[in-house]
Amino acid sequence: MEKFELMTPVLFMVFNRSELTIKVFKEIKKAKPKILFVASDGPRTRKEGEKIKKIRDYILKNVDWECDVETLFRKKNLGCRAACSGAIDWFFHNVEQGIILEDDCLPDQNFFRFCQEMLERYKNYDKIVSVNGYISKTFASENSYDFSKKISLWGWASWRRAWEGIYRKEERYMRTVDSGEYIKEVFPNFFERILFRKRFFDSIVGRVSTWEFPWVFGIIRKKYLNIIPKVNLIENIGIDEEYTNTRPNFIDKKFLEIKRSRLKFPLKHPLSIKPNKSLYRRTILRDLLRIILKKIFFI
Repeated sequence: MEKFELMTPVLFMVFNRSELTIKVFKEIKKAKPKILFVASDGPRTRKEGEKIKKIRDYILKNVDWECDVETLFRKKNLGCRAACSGAIDWFFHNVEQGIILEDDCLPDQNFFRFCQEMLERYKNYDKIVSVNGYISKTFASENSYDFSKKISLWGWASWRRAWEGIYRKEERYMRTVDSGEYIKEVFPNFFERILFRKRFFDSIVGRVSTWEFPWVFGIIRKKYLNIIPKVNLIENIGIDEEYTNTRPNFIDKKFLEIKRSRLKFPLKHPLSIKPNKSLYRRTILRDLLRIILKKIFFI
């Protein structure tokens, strides 16, 4: 087997979930990145502060391979939105490209190699803005991956040119235009608007403390593309009682808790760069079904 070295910087965003953090960190440790960035929001209470300190200390103590470590340990709590987007700003201020993992995104080891190869291969393709690790349902293809405007942020990678060109600009734009017109611009399709309208307005009014909407909506509005592996490389292990923006339920577990798979190398590359519209439609319909079932069972 060809030896793989993870030269791509990794950002690991953690908070107060020690059991999940340790599981994900063990996979990072196996991959042995040469550069590791660790970001941690500050505590909301003194008791939480003790838990957060233990997590920070655990990570720093267990980086026992040759690795440059950079830390962004907040003293005060900023909340998920400001802490996560700020951590990614900090990361891409320091690196040209990199891999991003949160404390509940458990990667297969092939995830790291896949991201590194994709980042290098497509770093000069401005139309392509991210590499995804998670996919809710595998798809049949002769190739190892495809392209879609649909993005997942449960284990992903990107470039400075993409992040700095989209996130803060879209954040400002979406707050200056009429909300109804904006959502129509981003999602001209009726079913997509049904799926995303509530999430958008919840984000605007601060009902959910989530950071990703300027990134996700900016990519879709500007018709950028994301790289999607044909098999799932990330297992979300955080759909539990501490899940940040939704309560735990059996429907989310059934639809979102997808086991990790292996991706074969060497990769087989698509012959052209174009969106897989069928893959996008299937993903949207699957997400719509999940939302409808939650309405039926939990309304």
